[in-house]
This record gives sequence, structure tokens and C-alpha cells, in this order.
Amino acid sequence: MIYLDNQASTRVDPSVLEAMLPYFDEKYGNSASRTHKYGWDAEEAVEEAREKVAKLINAEPHEIIFTSGATEANNTIIRSYSNEHIIISNIEHSSVHEPSILFTQTASAFINSTGSVNLEFYNYLLLKNPKLISIMMVNNEIGTIQPIKEIRQKDPSIPFHSDITQAVGKIKVDVKDLDIEYASFSSHKIYGPKGAGALYVKQGSKIFPLLYGGAHERGLRSGTLNVPAIVGFGKACEIIDLNNEHIKNCVSVLNNELKLIPGVNIHNFPNKVDHNLHFSVPCENMDLFISKLSENVAVSFGSACMSLENKPSRVLKASGFYDEEIKKSIRVSIGKFNTEEEMVLAAGFIKEAISFAEGG
Repeated sequence: MIYLDNQASTRVDPSVLEAMLPYFDEKYGNSASRTHKYGWDAEEAVEEAREKVAKLINAEPHEIIFTSGATEANNTIIRSYSNEHIIISNIEHSSVHEPSILFTQTASAFINSTGSVNLEFYNYLLLKNPKLISIMMVNNEIGTIQPIKEIRQKDPSIPFHSDITQAVGKIKVDVKDLDIEYASFSSHKIYGPKGAGALYVKQGSKIFPLLYGGAHERGLRSGTLNVPAIVGFGKACEIIDLNNEHIKNCVSVLNNELKLIPGVNIHNFPNKVDHNLHFSVPCENMDLFISKLSENVAVSFGSACMSLENKPSRVLKASGFYDEEIKKSIRVSIGKFNTEEEMVLAAGFIKEAISFAEGG
């Protein structure tokens, strides 16, 4: 089985797993227990991880709040601006898009066919005096990179949030250089465990807890901390290598192999992360294609969250795709554990699945 869905989740790095293991059966205390060594050890591990997470994005440790993932972090920020007028892009992750629609007065900044925010329309939206702007740094479906620093500089007085989940570990992220108030990301996208994430909150910025019931995380996020996952998250941040040459080579091999398959249309977005490859296949019966391909290759049709919703991709619609092409579109995302040999095999399985679906 060839795994090509690394934007949905990544395999845990062996060194991350090794760092986590003692916190399951040796150092298993609650980090909020202040009266014995088990609690002290757990608290120390959490604070060490906090420093590693903060260092990765050039934040201060006290500006990092641990959450269960980016979804919780995104909801925390959006709900902190309930009933306010905010701006989001129309290709945001569902964990920004849905709470914005439900709890705020939302205006969407539209993207153009290249997957980038239309800055002229964005300037118009700024005239409406928004209280928050939330625009993701890298899109989770098509991998396009938004010019966050340029967008931010249009009006630095407005609090700015960015979902950096798909950017961290792929491109450099420096929250101080970006001059933003908030950022969210998850451990399991960077070879760490599921169940841990971070919310960056610049000191002095407005925030209200999403969860109540304790004084954890300085009273900003109640609930017993997932110490093993947080330790793994910290380790994953510590070992990140932004040298993507291996991944670039894998994508190049797959791209060249796909070009040899008749009818495959590769969607070339001009400014995107190296890890993402998006294309459509010439199949009318996609159910047959998916069932055949999934025997050998793990890919995504949209995003994991959109798959659960069973709806056409908002991102592809916003990018100008027709419904018929959206139905035939595939997202491949390459990770550091993939190989060039797998790319050749995967292309062969894709060709075979097309033939099978079309009765060949």
C-alpha cells in the first residue's frame, strides 16, 4: 500500500514515538498535579515541548497554548470574535469557515484562478471596518501559498489570524516577521501524533476560552493536557528539516509519470508548496476508479474533512473548477517517508484504475 495522503495526516517519526513512550507507562502523571514528582515530571516535559513549538515559529513560549489540534485552535479564535464583523478567505478550512458563518458577521475575500486572494477585492472589504482577519497560509487541498505578509500590511491595525497547519514543516513560518496576532497548527501534519496542536496568541491579544472548567494553560484552555502527544509534538517541531529536495524529486517523478497517462490533467497552480500535486482523471465512473485505486494507493479526493461532509470542494469551486472536473480531481501529498520508486508504482496503479473504471 502506497500512502500519498500526507496533507491529511503523516506517519509518526520513529524518534517522535521514542520520545513519547515514557509518558505512557513511566512518567504518566498529570501535568497539573503540583504535589508530587509524577506531576512535576509531566509539567517539565510540557514546558520543554512548549519551548520547541515556540522556537519553530519564532514565538515566545508563553504565547503558545496547547490544544487538541488546529480545529480547536481555529474555533477558539473565531469564537473570541463572536458577533463581530470579520474577513476570511473563501478557501478556508472548515474549522474556520463554519464557526465564522455561525457565530460572526462574515465577509469572504475571494481568490482568483491561481488560488491567491484577490487583493483588490480584499482592499474593498477592509473599508467595512472588520475586527478580525483570518486567512490560511497554505491551502489544505491545492497547496497554494497566500502572501500573508503582504495581505497583513494592507492594514496592520486589524487583528490577524492564520491557519498555518499546512505551512509548518514545508516553508519557513515566522510569526514575528509576519506581524500576526494568532496562528494555529497541528502535530499530526508534521510527523507527530494526533491529538495535539498549538494556538499562538501574541502577548496582549484578545482571546476567550473555548473550554471552561479549570486553570490549565493560564486559564485559556481547560482540560487535562495530553502529555505524551505534547511531548511528541515538541519533538516533531525540533526535528523538522525544511530541505525538501527529496520530496521535490518524488513529486517530479510522479508528475512526469502522470503526463504519460492519456487524459490526465495536472492542475498547475503557480505558487504552492512542493508536497502537493493536484490532477483530474478521465473517468466517468469515479466510484469504480476509487474502489480500484484504493486497493493499492491512499490519496484524497478533496480534503479529509470535505470527504466526511460528502460535498463538492469549496476550494476547487472557488478556483473556477466545474462540478464535473471537481468530481474527477485527486489530491496527492508527498511526505518524507515516500520514495521515488513508489511514485512510479503509484502512477501505474492510477493508470490501471482508469482502465478498470472505463471498462478497459
